[in-house]
Amino acid sequence: MLKRGKVKNNVFLGIAYTLILIIFILFLSGFASASFTLGNKSNEININYGLNEKISGWINISIANEDYNSQFSDNFNNRIGLIEFLNKYYPRNYSCLPSDCAGIYVSSSNGASSNKIVFGSGNNEKLIGVKLDGNDVEVTRFSLALSSNAQESCDSQLNIDFLDNNESNWGNKKAILENCGGDAKSSCYPPPSSSFPEEWFAISTETYCENITLPKSPAFEVKAVIKKDSDASPGFSPGLLRASIYNSKREFVGECNLTQPATTASTQNCIINYVAKQRENHFVCIAANIGDNAEIKGYKLQGKSTAPFCGFLGEPASTSGFSKDYNIIVSAKKFDSVGNFIINEATYSEQNSEDIITMLNNYLINRYRKDCSSANGCIVPIKIVGLQQEININNLNLEYTSLGSAGTQTTTIYNVSKTLSKINSGFIKINLSLMNLSIPLSAGNKSWNFYLSNQKILDKNITVIGMEEKVIWKVYPTDVAVATLATFTAFVDPAINISGMSYSWDFGDGSGPQITQTNKIKHTYSEVRNYTLKVRLLNGGNELGSSSFKISAQSPKQAINITIKDYQRKISTIESQINALSQAYKDIIKEGGFDFDAVKTQLSTLDTSYRQALLSATTSDQDYINIMNELNKLEMPQAIRSSATSQIKFINDVNELDLSKANELFDEKYDTDEEESYRNAINSWFLDNIDAKANHKIISVYYDTRTEDVVSEFILEIKPKNSEKELNEIYVMINANSDKILFDGDYDILDSDEATGIKIGPNVMNGKTIKFAIKGSVDVFQLPIFILPKSGDLSIETGIISNLKPKSFLARFLIGSIITLILALIIYIILQEWYKKNYEKSLFKDKNRLYNLLYFISNAKRQNLSDDEIKKRLRSQWKGEQIIYAIKKFEGKRVGMWEIPVFRKREQKKMQQEIMKRGPRRVF
Repeated sequence: MLKRGKVKNNVFLGIAYTLILIIFILFLSGFASASFTLGNKSNEININYGLNEKISGWINISIANEDYNSQFSDNFNNRIGLIEFLNKYYPRNYSCLPSDCAGIYVSSSNGASSNKIVFGSGNNEKLIGVKLDGNDVEVTRFSLALSSNAQESCDSQLNIDFLDNNESNWGNKKAILENCGGDAKSSCYPPPSSSFPEEWFAISTETYCENITLPKSPAFEVKAVIKKDSDASPGFSPGLLRASIYNSKREFVGECNLTQPATTASTQNCIINYVAKQRENHFVCIAANIGDNAEIKGYKLQGKSTAPFCGFLGEPASTSGFSKDYNIIVSAKKFDSVGNFIINEATYSEQNSEDIITMLNNYLINRYRKDCSSANGCIVPIKIVGLQQEININNLNLEYTSLGSAGTQTTTIYNVSKTLSKINSGFIKINLSLMNLSIPLSAGNKSWNFYLSNQKILDKNITVIGMEEKVIWKVYPTDVAVATLATFTAFVDPAINISGMSYSWDFGDGSGPQITQTNKIKHTYSEVRNYTLKVRLLNGGNELGSSSFKISAQSPKQAINITIKDYQRKISTIESQINALSQAYKDIIKEGGFDFDAVKTQLSTLDTSYRQALLSATTSDQDYINIMNELNKLEMPQAIRSSATSQIKFINDVNELDLSKANELFDEKYDTDEEESYRNAINSWFLDNIDAKANHKIISVYYDTRTEDVVSEFILEIKPKNSEKELNEIYVMINANSDKILFDGDYDILDSDEATGIKIGPNVMNGKTIKFAIKGSVDVFQLPIFILPKSGDLSIETGIISNLKPKSFLARFLIGSIITLILALIIYIILQEWYKKNYEKSLFKDKNRLYNLLYFISNAKRQNLSDDEIKKRLRSQWKGEQIIYAIKKFEGKRVGMWEIPVFRKREQKKMQQEIMKRGPRRVF
């Protein structure tokens, strides 16, 4: 991208601006300390509880200047963040200083192209950042090089948190074969020394998964106890048996090929290179990998069928509950020395679901509304966290566009400081039940203390009474269709607080108990008969109650009719959607696995079979079950439509342009020895002559449990900036082979092994629209497209050079200082008035009470009573803080922050008017 020249502020000017801002912030922050005030009736707390109940009642509290990261807590080890709680339940009852609640980031006055960080022993962190200037800012490229001398370790030596939001966006992913710590396995599987029935489960293409807590690590060795029969088929080859890991969100993160098993029980292993950024639950799975028409038999995985269970058969994303356990063990590997690395678009995406450019631009929109024109600019904070080491940071390359600039590059790294925002509120009647505060799981008298940031709010003596066993009241449904997936719901005695509880379900059909964290579960009965379903309510390993219910599994005769009608409705919807697509798109969808015509034919056949079954006197329940099973095999989409659409102004990112490809494609003569000059000239030509935008959408097939992206469609609209100026022939180059591109239109297409070109023109007065598509999901930013002129139309001597001459240092300093001081005064006056208004509101919810008090003070002052005598007379009916505030207000003194008396005369006039309304001054 072309870098426009930009007049840089003098270093000393930057120092002056920053010092003024820092002094201003410190000036504001020193006026009030964090505090809270309880209302006249401060609380009402329930003092009697059953086991596993939660603290209930309310407190009436007003908060002043509390740190953004403060917490409510109690002596029962309950904690909840102040801001998280207020955001969730009382979002309109508080305010922040500053108003965006995000704290204030201030960059050091002198940035540099490199930064050296030295961490001592223990855990360390350092805040650095990047500064952007201008308005309508949008990042287009990011790259940062780092090096560390941290040596091998079992702990993650270095983590980088972009945006300082307590999320590790990059961690060391280099591993060595040495293990760290002991083997990890599920909490349900017995240790090797215990005795349990030896059971074996046939390995197929369906995954056997075990829920295992994995530590932080750059790689994991998966070990599973497997054996094979002497006649096992197919014969073993690398890749036949695979291990895989899914994260806590049940997303696939990595796999590896297991070693060859023996005919007796043996441990097979392989290593998965996956970086776990924190200790949390994962799903470790074993499955076979064979062709669609192939079969596997004779390979078996060791496991158990006795509860408790932490495993299941099926894909983690579509399976709930646990039904079995498998002998799967995981060893965490050691972190290798960190060394040198680069964080850019490619390496960032390896460890994050969102790309770094999108992340940065979303931050600039949400935090600054893309306006970085203030003296402090937009600060993008980067938090470095790590163990003892020396870190060198350099080669920053952040490129962005802004109003009046097609491209700006910054290579400067700043040290950054952060001031937490402050929380303020009027009186809030907080419902403690919303905090989910647990009490001890033992009966007796307890002392409960409640805090805000370690300041005690109140304390209460409570009594915990032993709770009798309670059962589940009912289950719905009790009548279900065989071979149909039904959702069962358990209804619990409402007197029980079920937060944090789990449920054990035994359906009575031999499938074994399953554990869920909610009161719902899906299950399919396979035979027509009556079953006994037992549901248990669990608190950890303790059973709080249970009940049994009779379930009638009936013929799916009616369920078939309902399912067919539902599928026919979906077919009608999908048919209209698919008919709106081009034949090429239809072919791609079919290649992706959804054959609409075949599904429609199958459904029609099953509908015919069902109707014939209804007419036949010999139709059995099993016949209906067979039809239902075939219906369940039909994977019916919900819809086929766009899953993502966007429209962006096209930017000719010439930094990615390979001139040799353009020469080969268009038979041109761009001089590759003068590549930088040609790139600048192409960008200059583009900015002067071309107005372009790109429309993009992804067409997807929506299923119940997943979405498959099948086609990414691009529409490139190219227009001349000057409709009266004739343009010669121009080129569009796409960095993709033409075999992968579907063009919709008649274009002059050229191709090579690595790129596809389109010739446009000459004399394109009304513009040109190019429409094409690529199979699969391709982001609009992931496909480099370039618009080029003929080489003969370029003048490489012509560049874009800023003609702006910098003002003298003194002039710029004086102007900047005056603007900064004016803005500071305006901001301070706004803050002072906001503080006065909210402070007064917290003391006097009804303003009439304030003016009644001022009326009393007015008469008392007329009788020459001292402030102490006035306080003494009022103390029985008014709080001391209210009295002091009213006396200061009457005397025209400041009542909070140091005050600029802009509105004092108006306030005094208003006060005198209210006093006069309440009658003449009188003698006490």
